Formats: sequence, C-alpha cells, structure tokens
Amino acid sequence: MRKILVTIILLLNLISSDSLSEIHNREMYIEDVTLIKNKKILILENLHVSLVSFTHKRPFRGGPTKATAWLKVQREMKCDTIGLSVHSEEGKAVEAQQYGAVRWNKYIFKLLDFAYDDSISIEVTHISECE
Repeated sequence: MRKILVTIILLLNLISSDSLSEIHNREMYIEDVTLIKNKKILILENLHVSLVSFTHKRPFRGGPTKATAWLKVQREMKCDTIGLSVHSEEGKAVEAQQYGAVRWNKYIFKLLDFAYDDSISIEVTHISECE
C-alpha cells in the first residue's frame, strides 16, 4: 500500500464542487488494485472489495456504449453494491474510452482499466481527517 498526501487540485475532476468543502484539510490515502471476478480483497483500513459481475448496454449502430463492473464494498457493518462504468462509442478506438469514478462513504473508486467479464484495475482513495 502506498500512502500519499494529495492536494485537492488533483481530485477536482473526481468530486463535485459541492463536496470540496468536505475534504478541506484532510489527508488522503491512495491504493491501486486489480480486482478479479469473484475474488474478495482487503484494502485501506478494513475495506473489503469484490468484483461480482459485469453488465453492458447494447448500442445502436455508431451509438454510445457503456459497460459496468459491479463491486461489493464493505467496511464494518456497512455493505453496498457500486458500479464503475466505461463509456465509448461503437467503432471508436480503445483510447477514446472514458472511465468513471464513484464516491462511497469516505472512499473514491476510480476505474483505471477494464477487461470485460474478467478483471478491472481501480484506484481507491480514502479521505480521512487530519489531526
């Protein structure tokens, strides 16, 4: 696990401006992980994450595409399912793909790489209070 103090400027593209006041003067810990379907892992302070399934949208010819990886996330007694999606257009190069991010509790999950029905790579950021 790598522990990094990150400036708020680096996260502007991940969080809405309404949330910026919430993360002022907080320390952030980041970990990059690869999740394989149906394998549960433990990361960042007792956060359990597993990749449970994939879904996709059937596009119209030349239309937008969307594939989603569904994750089960659990910390202490809180458990939820979140989706991280990759967006593109049918027939476009892989470089044109746009990866999504989701905020859950004090964590930001950012999709880095996507291998449909196999695995994904994500960046998990934990935002904690500075002392």
